[in-house]
Parts: sequence; C-alpha cells; structure tokens
Amino acid sequence: MKIVDAFWEKRNFGVDTTEFTIENEDKINNVLEALNNCTSKYQVLRLPSHMTEFIFEIQKIGFVFVEDIFTLRNDLKPVEMNPITQRIYNAVSYAEMNEEDFNELLKEIKKGIFDSDRVFIDPLFKNEDALNRYYNWLKDEKERGALFYKFVYKSNTIGFVAFKNDGQDNYYGFLAGVYSDYKKSGLGSVIYGIDIIRDIKGKSIISVVSSNNTKQLKNVISQGFKIESSYHVFVKHI
Repeated sequence: MKIVDAFWEKRNFGVDTTEFTIENEDKINNVLEALNNCTSKYQVLRLPSHMTEFIFEIQKIGFVFVEDIFTLRNDLKPVEMNPITQRIYNAVSYAEMNEEDFNELLKEIKKGIFDSDRVFIDPLFKNEDALNRYYNWLKDEKERGALFYKFVYKSNTIGFVAFKNDGQDNYYGFLAGVYSDYKKSGLGSVIYGIDIIRDIKGKSIISVVSSNNTKQLKNVISQGFKIESSYHVFVKHI
C-alpha cells in the first residue's frame, strides 16, 4: 500500500490530508489497521476496481465512495471520425500558451469550469475549495515545467490541455477542459491534444477521467483512447 502525506492540500483545504493507494498484494487486515491508525482530517483511498473484497470493509470504518477513476492510453493511431466531429476538428487549431494565455486559463478556473471532481461534489467542502485546488495545482505544474496548450476556434480560445512528460516521450494529459463560454458548444470533443503529441514526437498520451464525467469519458474513447486500469475512490472526513 502506498501512503502519501498530501501536504499540498493543506493550502487548499486547511486540513491535514493523507492519500492511500491499495496494491494487489495488500492484505485486508493490514490495510484496515493502517486506515484506523490515520488521524488526518481528510483521507483519500484508491482501490483497484477488481479488489471487490475490500469495498464493504472500508465503508464500515467511515469511507464513502465518490468516483471511479479510469486511466486511458492513446498510442496516436489515426481515428475515424463522424462527419460532425471531423468538421469541428478541421475548424479548431492549437498553440502553446504564453503568459497571457495562462493567466486567462487561471481566470477560467475561478469561474468554475470543473464541477464533477471529488472535492467539488463533496458537501463538506466549499466549491471555492475545489477551485483553489485546481488554481494552485496548475500554477505548481507550470513551475515544474508542464506543457500548456490552448485550442482556438474562430480566433477565440475555447479550451486547453496540459501535459507532463514521463521522460520516455509518453505524455500524461493531467488536465483538459473547455472554457465557460463554450461548455455547450460541442467543441470539447476534439481538445485532447493527439496532434500536439504527434508534432512533438511523443509516443502516447495517458489520460485520467472520472466516472462522474461520463461525457468526457465517451469523448476520449471516441478519440481512440483505451482503458488500461480503473480505481474506486473513497474519502473520509474526521
């Protein structure tokens, strides 16, 4: 089992946070002992979805299910699009963000363009907590060298994608989104950055999608992403 002191979350929520990831070889008694000994005010537990024997036991000690997380991979193979998606694809361009673009992205984050993650839907957090979490996360990743790209339609920025390189030319698309004015436009179906990674000679894109956002999950699958793994995610407040 991996246990991480998520110290960065104290800046966002004001409470100590511990994250647990259960692994295949873990025994349920050892896991329960570690969980019961944790005193952090907010706890997050990721459970491989095939380890069903853990589900009921962890709920008995106060953990609540919030989402499934799917990890998907795209090996940059051509994908056949339907005529509507192809027209959208042809009309949208992309460019690496400059400082002004990044500041625009941060303003969009504050508008609340993400509203389905485990923090936003949690009644014990304020929506503001979720927005601050994204805001601080993106600023931190930019300082660490993440790549940020904007998508443009008719001279207007409609959304973004952000990538990290694993050092072997596989790119983790850790966040992507459509800006508030275009949420219902249908333009989000093509902003996953496949052409970007091809252009910079990457090998693949890895993306993570929540079950709370089925529209996003359908979109990435339609773009040729294949599910590699999934986790149940539970949280506990003390």
